[in-house]
Amino acid sequence: MTINEVQKRLGHKDVKTTMNIYSHVTLQQAENTSEKLAQYLGF
Repeated sequence: MTINEVQKRLGHKDVKTTMNIYSHVTLQQAENTSEKLAQYLGF
C-alpha cells in the first residue's frame, strides 16, 4: 500500500501523522528492495 492509502484507511487527516508513525516500515521495505535487487544482479 502507498502511504496515502494507509493514511486514508487509518483516518489520519495529515499524511505527516502517518509517516511519523509508520516511516520505519517504508524504510525497511526500501532496504529489502535494495538487497533483493543486489542479489538478483549478483552483487
